[in-house]
Amino acid sequence: MKWQALALSLILAGCGRSDDSAPAGGAPPAAQAPPSDPVVVDSTMALVARAAAVSLGVREAPGRADSVLDASGLTVEEFEALMYRIAADPGMSLLYEGAVGKR
Repeated sequence: MKWQALALSLILAGCGRSDDSAPAGGAPPAAQAPPSDPVVVDSTMALVARAAAVSLGVREAPGRADSVLDASGLTVEEFEALMYRIAADPGMSLLYEGAVGKR
């Protein structure tokens, strides 16, 4: 489904890179010092991606809105609060509009 691919790409874009590659010196990963900065997921992108995925899912199958919300782990009230939060932030609004496509 298109909305699932979009949501996944938005989430992955906000997650940073994976560091599964072998170290340059050949030392095993356990011998390396832990990273000083942990990987941080951009919460803005995660929130926008989640809202966009629900919106696109409902747009695709309006009769299954309840199951789309259930699959996302959101209640109607939580989704509504998330949409108000996105609407109140101009940057988040632009990201959301780009994700769902303006009609």
